[in-house]
Amino acid sequence: MTNTVQTEARRQVAAVQERLIGDAAVEVRSRFVGLDGGPRLQLLEAGDGDPVVILHASGNSAVAMLPLMEHLHGRCATVVDRPGYGLSGPIEGLREHPRRTGVDVVVRLLDALGIEHADLVGTSTGGFWSLWTALDHPTRVRRIVLVGATPLLPGTKPPLPLRLMTTPGIGSLLGRIMPEPSPKTVRQMMASMGEGDTSASTQG
Repeated sequence: MTNTVQTEARRQVAAVQERLIGDAAVEVRSRFVGLDGGPRLQLLEAGDGDPVVILHASGNSAVAMLPLMEHLHGRCATVVDRPGYGLSGPIEGLREHPRRTGVDVVVRLLDALGIEHADLVGTSTGGFWSLWTALDHPTRVRRIVLVGATPLLPGTKPPLPLRLMTTPGIGSLLGRIMPEPSPKTVRQMMASMGEGDTSASTQG
C-alpha cells in the first residue's frame, strides 16, 4: 500500500471515528501512546475512577466499544486500537506468534499506562489476549470480563451459525444466498448466536 493510499485510509478512518465519538453519550478522549520498542497505539478513554482496559475484536476497532463505555460508570475506561486496527500502527510477529505478541502488547500497554494490576475486558480476539495475559502474567491481571463473541474454551463450541459458516462449501454457499446486511438481518444473526439481548440493548 502506497503512502498516499495509507494517508487517505487513515483520514477516512479518523473521520468516521470523529463522527461516532461525537454521537457517543459520554465524553470520549483520544490520545496516542508509544509502546517501548513497539507501535504507536491510539487509546479512547472515558470516565474517571479505577481503570479498566478494553480489547476489541478482530475486524473492528476501538470505536466498536463505545456503547459499552457509556455504561461503565465510576470507571476510567480505556479502549485500545489493537496494532494494525483503527489508527494504531502495525506490529511484526503477530501472525507467526499470536499469543506471545499479543501478551507482549498488553503488558507493555499496562506499563505505559502505569497500571500494575489490570481489569481487562475483551471480546473475541481481545478475549484471547486477556486470557493469555492472565495465564502468562497472573500478577498483572486482577479481573477478566469476556463480552459478546468470546473465545472458545475447552469443552465449549461455537454457535451453529458460526460452525456452518466455517464448513467448507456450506460457508461459501451461505455467503452467496444470505441477504444484504441490514439492521434487521444483523439482529437476527446476533439472536441466532445467543446475543439477541446484546443487540437489542444497542438499539435507540
